[in-house]
Amino acid sequence: MWRMRDRDLICKFLLIIYMPKEPKFRRGFTWRHHIDEKWDRLDYGFKLGWQICIFVILLGGAFGLLVWANRRSEREEWLREGARQELIRKEKSSELFQRNPVTPPLRPAED
Repeated sequence: MWRMRDRDLICKFLLIIYMPKEPKFRRGFTWRHHIDEKWDRLDYGFKLGWQICIFVILLGGAFGLLVWANRRSEREEWLREGARQELIRKEKSSELFQRNPVTPPLRPAED
């Protein structure tokens, strides 16, 4: 089990320190002051867990953004390659029509 001194050191390392009890804002006790007061009264373990949770969420979001950007670039490459192949196919088909102008036109199938 954690000793209290170890938890204090960890929390000070993570910048979880107690707020002074005098107003730290010029306008007196604002809503930010009340939120700070409530945060100060929470348990160390809860604060530590909450910060780890936020860190993991941000890390997952960054990883997801990287995966999304990679897949988007791959999709753009696939679309460019498909458009290039379509252009090559159209050029080849137009070349075939230009090479054989003497062939008779195709007749419709007779029943």
